[in-house]
Amino acid sequence: MEIYYSIHDILKIKTNFEWAKLPTYFQVDKVDEVDLNIKEGKFDADFNSLRPFGLRLFKGKNFLIHKPYLYGDLKLKIQNLDRDANVYFTKSYKKFFDLYGGTIGPHVLSETLSAILLIKLLQKGYTIIHSACISRDNAGILISAWGDTGKTLTATSLLQEDSFYFLSDDLTLIDRNAFAYCFPQEMEKRIFSPFEKIPFLNRIRISKKIDVSKLRIKDKSKIDKLFFLEKEKGDEVAEIDKHEALRRLILSTASTLNFNANEIILAYSYLDSRLNLKELTKKHEEIIRNTLKDVKCFEVKSRDARQFPKLIKDVIDE
Repeated sequence: MEIYYSIHDILKIKTNFEWAKLPTYFQVDKVDEVDLNIKEGKFDADFNSLRPFGLRLFKGKNFLIHKPYLYGDLKLKIQNLDRDANVYFTKSYKKFFDLYGGTIGPHVLSETLSAILLIKLLQKGYTIIHSACISRDNAGILISAWGDTGKTLTATSLLQEDSFYFLSDDLTLIDRNAFAYCFPQEMEKRIFSPFEKIPFLNRIRISKKIDVSKLRIKDKSKIDKLFFLEKEKGDEVAEIDKHEALRRLILSTASTLNFNANEIILAYSYLDSRLNLKELTKKHEEIIRNTLKDVKCFEVKSRDARQFPKLIKDVIDE
């Protein structure tokens, strides 16, 4: 079954599998032109006619194939990333990396698709940042933090007030004019981490799924403030300068979404200079820099994540 997505009429995607990172909010009946085609299923590849690139990669005309092992039908193909792009992968490829991982990484398919999504948005003049976003009185409020600091808890707590609207929880789409666009992915709110202080077990947590469809969603909002959450003593908020805010936001985003850390994307760009990752990285940073130009940036400190919403609201209410 074919599924179509239109991300704010900016990027149009056609696929035959449900990718959790693509919010169902963007599903449409049809699109006029496809910017990115993602297909799960069998596809043919004549490896004798392809140029080997290392042990697992094979180069063809305008495409690259990742075949991690000699046995099984494990294949991923990416094609024409500089224009209307195609991504093909076999069911066994997806299942294998979902279950076992591999030398490139346990989440290679999801991370490669995420990297391609970012590339296609950058080609359109937009980018993604690692931040939650809510809105009040048409003013966008970004809430950024390193993973597991309390973004979701903070955003959902503020959303309990009727004056706030939801745009995103983890990834926010922005343009160079300081507008944030909603990206309402599935959300999970951490309730309890029973082994938080025990190595190897500290990733085990009890979470509660949040029905995003029941939230008050706003499509677009002009960004007014940016808050960085830090688990430190103090229970205080302090304004920080734009250079520091830019540094933190770029690094926080790179920790979650970074095509320069993806071996398959790097190999594709190495073999095809039309995909210029250096220029795309520059554009990504320029969009963030332009966004922050007139945005007030703050650091919010507290050892207790439950204090973040109150501290932020005190600043917003001033």
